Amino acid sequence: MERSSQRKGQSTVEYMLFISVISIALVALSWIALGSNLVSGFNEVSNDSRDVLRSASQTGSNDSR
Repeated sequence: MERSSQRKGQSTVEYMLFISVISIALVALSWIALGSNLVSGFNEVSNDSRDVLRSASQTGSNDSR
């Protein structure tokens, strides 16, 4: 009786390890596929924000804050 209970627990651990390895692989592949696009997107947003903030802080830009 005790033997089948241990086997059932072992199977559960094996399935969980299998699922975690697959999950890690999917995250890694997603990062590889989208990583450069994400970095370039963040850089574009940063540059656009910098441009907007610079134009808003110029004298005569009708800044009514």
